[in-house]
Amino acid sequence: MKEPFGFLNLIKPPGMTSHDLVDEARKVFGIKRIGHGGTLDPGASGVLPLAVGRATKLFEYLQESVKLYRGEITFGISTTSHDAQGDILEKKEASWITKEKIEEIIPLFIGEIQQIPPQVSAIHFKGKRSYEWTRKGVKVELEPRNVRIENIVIKKFMEGEFPKVILDVKSSPGMYMRALARDLGEKLETGAFLSFLVRLESGPFKIEDAYTLEEVKEKALQEELGTVLLKGDRVLSHIPKISISEQQKTLLFRANRLPLDTEPGKNLIQLYDEEEELIALGTIKGEKRPYYFQPVKIFD
Repeated sequence: MKEPFGFLNLIKPPGMTSHDLVDEARKVFGIKRIGHGGTLDPGASGVLPLAVGRATKLFEYLQESVKLYRGEITFGISTTSHDAQGDILEKKEASWITKEKIEEIIPLFIGEIQQIPPQVSAIHFKGKRSYEWTRKGVKVELEPRNVRIENIVIKKFMEGEFPKVILDVKSSPGMYMRALARDLGEKLETGAFLSFLVRLESGPFKIEDAYTLEEVKEKALQEELGTVLLKGDRVLSHIPKISISEQQKTLLFRANRLPLDTEPGKNLIQLYDEEEELIALGTIKGEKRPYYFQPVKIFD
């Protein structure tokens, strides 16, 4: 039986870790070669892309994936992890905060900014992950990192003793919504924490097209697992695609290169067979005709 090959756009529910979902997917598909792209914290939910089978070789070729988050931030309360999973550190009067006050400071967090990752994060520090030091009661000094926030939109504001705001945030990879909540709270001098988070988009993976784990298991019972997997051309649409014949495919596998009448260049090319299956990634090389396709990854 041919190993499954493709990407699964899965919805992670709150309470499960990203690796929990990988373990569940391995049981459903009956293979170990499954990985995820872009970890979500246990309390967060939303889009979690999984690479199934040989597709694990393709993660490095995905475009620098823009993320879109919807998060609820509660002002006046600070926690150890900057989200609802942590212990409360401090409470401050925050009923004076208005939507207008938040609108005033939002522009300070749009564009290229520096952000200090949360102490409770997977960032490596002196041979261990930061959260491992935190569990030992050791506070580590993490270096600020450059991140890009493209846009922040206020979706809803709720006044009260501890006012809340729901924001849609579009950002580069590596941006922490928990850290953004912390920094907004520090700017307003009340403290704040991320009380809810859902990832709406991760590059080409969008929540409206995603499957729940239960839906995937149902597809398995109906022997329709293939219908939930996205092929390479859907996910790697930024890389040009060429289709070849079965004879050319055989030649490629034998010779590890294939004559092609396509102008050479530095950019990657996707090679597909007659069944529209991705068989190789590579570049077109040669000083003069006949040019040839030189693979950097083959999926046989």
